[in-house]
Amino acid sequence: MPRRIEWTALLAALPCCTQTATVADTLGSATDGTSAGIEASSGEIEGDSTASTNADESSSDAASSSGPAVIYDVGGGDEGTGDTGVVETCDVADDLDGISACDVGPYPPSFEAQVQWQWDEAAGSLSTPLVANLTDDNGDGVVDLCDTPDIVIIARLFGDMMEGDGSQTELLAFDGATGAIHWRTGKEFAFAFASTPAIGDIDGDGAAEIVAIEDEGRLIAFDGSGAVEWTSPDVFSTSSSATVALADLDADGDVEIMSGPVIADHEGHTLVTVPAPPDNPGFAVDLDDDGDLEYVHGAGAHHHDGTPYFELGGDVGHPQVADLDDDGAPEIVYSTVDGVGTRLLVLRNDGSVLVAGADDLAGLPAALHDIDGEGGVDIVVGRMQDGVAPVAGLSVIDFDDDDLIARWTAPTVGGCCASGTAFDFLGDASAEALFSDDAFMFVFDADGGVLTSVPHLSPTGYEYPVVADVDNDDSAEIVFTAEGTGQPALVVVRDADDGWVPARRIWNQHAYHVTNVREDGTIPQHQPKSWESLNTFRTQAQRGVGGVCMPEPAG
Repeated sequence: MPRRIEWTALLAALPCCTQTATVADTLGSATDGTSAGIEASSGEIEGDSTASTNADESSSDAASSSGPAVIYDVGGGDEGTGDTGVVETCDVADDLDGISACDVGPYPPSFEAQVQWQWDEAAGSLSTPLVANLTDDNGDGVVDLCDTPDIVIIARLFGDMMEGDGSQTELLAFDGATGAIHWRTGKEFAFAFASTPAIGDIDGDGAAEIVAIEDEGRLIAFDGSGAVEWTSPDVFSTSSSATVALADLDADGDVEIMSGPVIADHEGHTLVTVPAPPDNPGFAVDLDDDGDLEYVHGAGAHHHDGTPYFELGGDVGHPQVADLDDDGAPEIVYSTVDGVGTRLLVLRNDGSVLVAGADDLAGLPAALHDIDGEGGVDIVVGRMQDGVAPVAGLSVIDFDDDDLIARWTAPTVGGCCASGTAFDFLGDASAEALFSDDAFMFVFDADGGVLTSVPHLSPTGYEYPVVADVDNDDSAEIVFTAEGTGQPALVVVRDADDGWVPARRIWNQHAYHVTNVREDGTIPQHQPKSWESLNTFRTQAQRGVGGVCMPEPAG
């Protein structure tokens, strides 16, 4: 049987992990709008809304350390026996091109969701939460993987969301373990209210920056302390739901920034413009295997110098990339709204059409992962409510012999426009699908059954829940935002027994696909092809002793 580790007992026994602060010491109080310790199983929240914790009940304490963080190798064997395989490291463990089988799991089924903390000071947020290490939490003078990961969102402070008044928004950074606010920009700045920034080391100084979109469409970069580094002279996107992506497009060691139609350098100066839509989340991958990356967006793909790689003649939809047919080359999956209904469009890596199908089961940004554990790629996508598809839902669609087959669809509440993700919480090579509708954040099993749900009373934009180890306890957490009366703007959910497998401690942009960023926030000069290893998109990876890992399929 897989063994479980009592984390608090191990931490107490290790001198490098002596606790100098508890959650009670650092937990957000009523003054900053955070609360903790709330049960959230099967969509019901129990307990009061005041800050509370028990250090003996949770491995998520905000403990500081006099030495490097401890990463546990949780292997097989009988429960409670065997060597834990302690490894100490504060640096990124691999270069993303040597992904191996995981040395964790499978874990016992554990889906007793519990709200670890929530922040309810703001009126809401329609921004996908981002995770990265920004602050020196253990006081050793270095920001690294031994520090507690931080969560970054854009939040709306007050007023009517539909007015889109950027003066009501601000950028905030939270401690991932406790919800304590590290810093906030205040009302001096105005951001596109439903936009998602990007996080990464854009200037090569070893520290991550946050690149956000101001309400008027300019990019603005902040360092990890919240100080402004620069504001772009040019307007990038005027869409309220614009996103930012980071990559070294030409593999020259300098990071480029992509948002809507503009590709800029790491100081925000425009390099080229392309006919990309302003709001569909774009990203960069090497489609033609020439060593440089292409900017893939809602209307096609362009080389780093702005010349077309392929063009689709207009805004087709939201792109994702994976190797669907196991031929070694990537396919581009467009989740599209075509004016008649919604559908999926699958292109070969040269832009030619491979298959178009699954009508009325798409329209929103998708996630790609193996949901059924058969070793292939499944498409996890939300269905918009419109005149053709009167019922909204989340569908899992299988690519089989150049055909798209809907395996299941779970009806959801609300007509627009949420996205989903997936993560293998139990390490059994079968990922669970996550989706937030207007009423709940759901986790679905391989057959579409609800494993757990947490209240999420919110209209939705293109935001979606993310998965990361936000408190450095070697167990994944779920992070989501919400926009609605009486609903916290930011929620972190854990398993009550910390029974979910270790996840990476970063989620740096809307079009996150693991190999686009190292765990320490550095952007790879030569980005590994995600379809040659994990073959996932907009999903999280497990973390083992050697870094990113992938569970082996059953059988």
